[in-house]
Amino acid sequence: MVAAARLNPPPTFNGKRDGFTALSWLVAVNRYFRLANIEDDDRTPLAITYLANPGPAQWFDGCGLADDCDFDDSFTPTFKEEFIPHDFASSCRRQLTTLRMTTDFTSYLVAFKELLNALLGNSADESAKDTIRDFAQDAYIDNCPIALRQLLQAHLVQDVNANLYTLFQFGEKMDRIYHFKPDTGSKSHHPTYLLTHNPSSSSSPPPSNPPLPPGTPMDLDHLQVQFNNMNKLLLNMNRQMNHNNNPPRHPPTITNEEKAHLDSIGGCYRCRQVGHMGRNCPIYGNSSRQNNNRNNTNNNSNSRNNNNRNPPNNGSNDNRPGRWIFQLTADDSPESGKVPDAQDQSRT
Repeated sequence: MVAAARLNPPPTFNGKRDGFTALSWLVAVNRYFRLANIEDDDRTPLAITYLANPGPAQWFDGCGLADDCDFDDSFTPTFKEEFIPHDFASSCRRQLTTLRMTTDFTSYLVAFKELLNALLGNSADESAKDTIRDFAQDAYIDNCPIALRQLLQAHLVQDVNANLYTLFQFGEKMDRIYHFKPDTGSKSHHPTYLLTHNPSSSSSPPPSNPPLPPGTPMDLDHLQVQFNNMNKLLLNMNRQMNHNNNPPRHPPTITNEEKAHLDSIGGCYRCRQVGHMGRNCPIYGNSSRQNNNRNNTNNNSNSRNNNNRNPPNNGSNDNRPGRWIFQLTADDSPESGKVPDAQDQSRT
């Protein structure tokens, strides 16, 4: 037992409806009652004297509780229901899940413990506290920087009896050695709940989140190298996709034998496939030259056929159809009396 004269009495509760302030006051009152060895019957009347008047004292007068009611079973649940917001526990759980280290490990650990103690102080029994500790252990490891996270997970493998509080101590020990820095990535979020509460300034709005510390030159250079490597990778992927989706614009050169074969089967001059013409080629696009090439081929074929039917004359006469021109000499004229030869007779 500690002498009451040497104990600091708990602070006076000002009646602010705030979860952290109300739980802090309950913790201080319970500690004072335990150290001063206050009897159970005297705890509620003594706790009333630490309620500000007017305000919380008037609330107690109208809540329907007797002055000699049980402190743990009657006063404490009614006090929590009145001065702790209904969504306080769920808000603390969300913040415990999304809390990240933004400056240093010490600040992160202080904020994490404040949220954890708020959940433990608002829990109903020891079973609920064990559940909260298990949940908080997973959140604590997941929210640490990746380097510290790996060390904590390795420590759990080596020490099967490790718990949340030994992990706190191990993290502080590793931080004194390695001086961990916050991760720069999408998982870095600022706390959206006011973690530190000052009763004198609790009515003021929560301060805005502090800005992220500026990056050092080495960090910026490292990010620039990563950015350049990513750009190169995306450029190569884009080129590969374009090469796969867009074949060469000009088809390979076609030979006369291939043209003859494609003409016989009705194939395309560009992709060598059956079922469409070059103007509708789905691989190499439209072609305005296939018809010209095909027409030129047909014209050349017709010319060859005409030449075969009408062989050219090696003489000076032009035997093309429609142009029968004869060159007569004095000896070949009828007046010369010369008999024409057999080639001339056949021609006439």
